[in-house]
Amino acid sequence: MKYLERIVFRARSGRAGELVALMKKLNEVMAKNGSPSGTIYTDLTGRFETVVVERMLESLDSLARETREGMAGEEMAALGQQYQELVESGERELYVLEE
Repeated sequence: MKYLERIVFRARSGRAGELVALMKKLNEVMAKNGSPSGTIYTDLTGRFETVVVERMLESLDSLARETREGMAGEEMAALGQQYQELVESGERELYVLEE
């Protein structure tokens, strides 16, 4: 069974572009660590300063592992600090891929 992870971020006012750049860096780090990278979207309508990241997951176990181990290492810690400065709020949605 496959899953779609969709994370919706609300960037601080005027900071969505910086958040997109940060998500691109995060994708690179995750790819180096063997995790699937995400597709990044920005708002065209709806709430301003919205950045969405979607990616496919092979299992919920992989998500649990990434959550436990995700911020390990200096590079991820530095990205996490930048994230705190750019994001106002966010939410995660998980969907089952119906095949």
